[in-house]
Amino acid sequence: MTQPVSREDIIDFVREAGARYWPSDNAPADPYASSPYDATQPGQRWVNVVLPDWLADLGVGGVLWIDTAAIVNGDGNEFERCDWYLAAFSYLAALGEQHHERRHGPAHSFATRLNIPGRCFEYAWANRILLVMRRLEARRRGVDEIELFGALPDAEIRLTYDVDALDKTLPIRLKQSAFELFNLLRFLITGNFIPAMDALRRGLRIAFTNPDYCLLDSVTDAAVAHGLKATFHLHFRGRKRRLKHWLMDPGYHADDARLLAFVRARSAQGFVFGLHPSFDSWQSAEHLQTEREALQQLIGQPIVYVRQHWLRFSWKDTWRAQAQAGLTHDSTLGFNDRNGFRCGAALEYQPWHMESNRIIPLHCTPMILMDSHLYSYHPMDDAARHEVMRALIAEVHAVHGVATVLWHPHTLSADYGWQKGYFDLLQLLSERSL
Repeated sequence: MTQPVSREDIIDFVREAGARYWPSDNAPADPYASSPYDATQPGQRWVNVVLPDWLADLGVGGVLWIDTAAIVNGDGNEFERCDWYLAAFSYLAALGEQHHERRHGPAHSFATRLNIPGRCFEYAWANRILLVMRRLEARRRGVDEIELFGALPDAEIRLTYDVDALDKTLPIRLKQSAFELFNLLRFLITGNFIPAMDALRRGLRIAFTNPDYCLLDSVTDAAVAHGLKATFHLHFRGRKRRLKHWLMDPGYHADDARLLAFVRARSAQGFVFGLHPSFDSWQSAEHLQTEREALQQLIGQPIVYVRQHWLRFSWKDTWRAQAQAGLTHDSTLGFNDRNGFRCGAALEYQPWHMESNRIIPLHCTPMILMDSHLYSYHPMDDAARHEVMRALIAEVHAVHGVATVLWHPHTLSADYGWQKGYFDLLQLLSERSL
């Protein structure tokens, strides 16, 4: 059984995670220093906390969505009784998800497997809580917020790519055709006949056509044209694989001449390269370290960035394994089946590990959007896709946060036809680029 987290650890963790909004030696005070808290018993409900007029702009419609475990017993309304450090801790430490995993095993990155309200992921609630704490502290001290803490930082949205394919392989045909068959049945059952026919056409096209999947230069040239840089996550695999790895892992070798030439050329332009590990690496420091060191040696530059393949992820194991393997920056924190803000966060911070009650020495940055959110999971037209992307980007800027977005280069091929969404994303990012 995990032991209760000490108040001191909660304060230290939240202050460090929120350091983007205040100097490290001038963080908000803790008005509930004596408040008892047992992190082994997270709240089972969430509540809208109505903000006073002078804080209303920091909420969504003037309210914040708060774990009831952070509402202290006593007199007054929920705003007056909200323990803001606990409210931030609940989101940033993902207490609901960590407890779900301890009871049911890893949900990996599927929001539908979690018994957590979807509203928790719709906005950067954790950032908004930290901004409330900042303004409350300035008011408590009777000084100007900017004079006390400095100006708020510019938002940062990092463009990333996971390189899953250079060629159209048999495993890709099998996996993607099966996925489109699943979509076909799902749409038919729900009466969405137009998306069902689209899924049928995509499935047939993927099964029987042979377009070019090596589109690294295409996506990169488009990013450069919009004044953007990016991180590419590359896979490294051995020459011998079991059937599961043949089916689930990318099929290329990292020593492919096309890939090595691309890395050389784009490194000179300021693009960064990280690791896209194997399917089973999510709980193995040994596998991660072997793949990191092999890729590092092959491309001749340090590898510190990582995103797990298929977003395979465990709160107990993944970040700890990555840190032990020498990786320092992860962007796995997102969902396969929906866009939004996992942990309610648009922050780069060092995560909390419930099993050991300590901070993991690795920086995580949430992934708020990937291409398949816009095409595979929820049927929508071009206008709706554009609005989804615009709203997510606007939220990151509203909270002066940090987040990543993900695109897979091969989806610009004729099999997918996701060029319109990609170019719209680049345009939105460049309009707000910093």
